[in-house]
Amino acid sequence: MASKQVAIEMLGHVPMLSEFSKRELTRLWDGMKVVDHSDGHQIVGEGQSGVAFHLILDGTVQVVRKSKKLTLGPGDFFGEMALIDAGPRTATVTAVGPVKTASISRSVFKSMMEASPSAMWKLLVHTTQRLRDEQSITASLTS
Repeated sequence: MASKQVAIEMLGHVPMLSEFSKRELTRLWDGMKVVDHSDGHQIVGEGQSGVAFHLILDGTVQVVRKSKKLTLGPGDFFGEMALIDAGPRTATVTAVGPVKTASISRSVFKSMMEASPSAMWKLLVHTTQRLRDEQSITASLTS
């Protein structure tokens, strides 16, 4: 399994967390739980309520969305939108062989953000930038 330091570095590569300080990433890691998933285990299901973010530490998962498939591995992640709005999952994610993830629930993440205005601000700036990017793409498609 990835060491704590390696896992924290992986978290720093998650776009919405990339501006977090080492201290903020360490606090986030400390709030996460390492979970083992067996081969074939459905970690999340499309349409189900989202309650957690998952960072893949070891192994691979298959992501299926509207019959399109994608494979993710160590350092990849899923469930980031669930941390913000607890909305329905947009894809089904299934373990392909043994998989180890570090997961954090929405409630724990929310408490951490409330305790760290700096981290919350960084997350807000990132989210706003993603909205701007999406608006730009949409505008170019409609013009």
